[in-house]
Amino acid sequence: MKNITQQKLADLANVSVSTVSKAFADSSEISEKTKNRIFELAKELGCFSKYYNQTPDSKVIGIIANEIKENDYTECLKHLDKRIRNDGNIMLVTYTNYSIQTKKYLADYFSGFAKVDGLIVFSSAKEINLSNPDLPVVEFGGSYEPGIRQNCDRILSDSSTLAHDAVSYLVQKGHTEIAYIGEILTKIKETAFLKAMKSHGLTPPPEHLRTSRVRFEEAGYSEMAEILSLQKRPTAIFCAYDTIAHGVISCIKDRGFSVPDDFSVISIDGIGSSAIGYNLTTYQKYDTPHYDMAYELLMKKIDNPYLPKQTIMTSPQFIERGSVISLNL
Repeated sequence: MKNITQQKLADLANVSVSTVSKAFADSSEISEKTKNRIFELAKELGCFSKYYNQTPDSKVIGIIANEIKENDYTECLKHLDKRIRNDGNIMLVTYTNYSIQTKKYLADYFSGFAKVDGLIVFSSAKEINLSNPDLPVVEFGGSYEPGIRQNCDRILSDSSTLAHDAVSYLVQKGHTEIAYIGEILTKIKETAFLKAMKSHGLTPPPEHLRTSRVRFEEAGYSEMAEILSLQKRPTAIFCAYDTIAHGVISCIKDRGFSVPDDFSVISIDGIGSSAIGYNLTTYQKYDTPHYDMAYELLMKKIDNPYLPKQTIMTSPQFIERGSVISLNL
């Protein structure tokens, strides 16, 4: 029954011909449930392969992420997948678990064996050497480091500026006893924090500088518990990223204290879930327009590889909620 027309298939599926056409084009306008129903019927009738043909103009976009556990990565990947699919292209995603060697291997694999048309690398791309040096690459979400050789297009943030802004905000609110909580992968943010504190003439005691061996909420919870055991406690907590701040706030509340009345909390890596239940004041480095910017920049380089390399610095959004109190009288 391979001579089944799309009109006949639409009639049998009780949908319009347009819906059938969009389903086989993998359009986001059609729900997955409807697509699957049409596809299953087409397979039964023996006409699935007749209509499900990937267009030869589709581009294959490789994505190398650090991980897929953290909320900001999953939000970004979901958006990129939808955007790439809507353009009729294909996304291949993998992750490094923060291993430089794995990043090098995956970049070389995508470049030489998988032969993707372009590559988006989360965080730093300075370590990679490609089998195909002409492959368009966009580094997304790294931190600006002066003097680093630019080997690709980049969309970056400046952790030093963010840390300075966050510390300045706390100081303006009357806080001088400010602790830092991070983990083993956020050393650059601790350095930025200390630089920002020094610019205000402040030097936190060693016991207020907490670097956890675990990550995410557990890091914030365990390190805040250590701070609560101190005789001299800070009035404010600077967190390396939002999920650490979530753990900090949970620990404070579980121990019978209040945010912000007893402890103010701020972060510099905003994610959407911080508005729900945590009311966290934060700096959101990247959002949907930045994800689009990375993809669109890559597509321009795929279309014209001879365009000059760009470094685009993002403008983070300050989101003031209710986790910081003013100590000024």
